[in-house]
Amino acid sequence: MLINTTIFIIMIIVKITICKFIGGVYLQVISRNPENFTEEYNVILRRLFPANEQCIDSNIPFSSSWVIVEKNKFTDPHRHDLHEVFFITEGEGILNIDGEEKIVTSGDVIYISPNKEHTIKNKKENKLIFLTIYWNK
Repeated sequence: MLINTTIFIIMIIVKITICKFIGGVYLQVISRNPENFTEEYNVILRRLFPANEQCIDSNIPFSSSWVIVEKNKFTDPHRHDLHEVFFITEGEGILNIDGEEKIVTSGDVIYISPNKEHTIKNKKENKLIFLTIYWNK
């Protein structure tokens, strides 16, 4: 159920950008347009939410980003006091959390608890793409 819901949400995010007031709630969907990505953490990413404070309440309890890891690249090893989940949508990589490595692939969902050093490496020809959601407790 979680994977089906996740795939549905990702499909919506990829397709269009809208910001609409519906029944007292704002709805915003953001495109995965490559022109809107920047380089951070040694990879290409796009921060999503909170994305537009005029549309989304800036006090929402989470943030998210699309991340693209090119061939032979990896995210800079880092740690933070946030909970984080990776939804791998394309490709395969090697995830390292506090020195423990695991191969991850499209369809995998990974939870990373706060203050764990982590990095993900792409050793394949194709791009490794994932959605990350992170939040405070």
